[in-house]
Amino acid sequence: CKISREQLEVLVKSFEEEPLPNFDQRQAMAKHLGMTPRSVQIWFQNRRQRLKPTPKPQARKAVDGMR
Repeated sequence: CKISREQLEVLVKSFEEEPLPNFDQRQAMAKHLGMTPRSVQIWFQNRRQRLKPTPKPQARKAVDGMR
């Protein structure tokens, strides 16, 4: 169930406006895009996870400095 380019464009634009869409927003988006509400929900979850900033491993430097 690969997402088409057109679907992706709409999803990305929607994400920029609202990264946490509510139930009704997901339902409407799924209907508009011809996707299941669950697939829209999963896409948003994955997108939020992918864009989450990763913490820099600073604890490692402190341990290395003690040697």
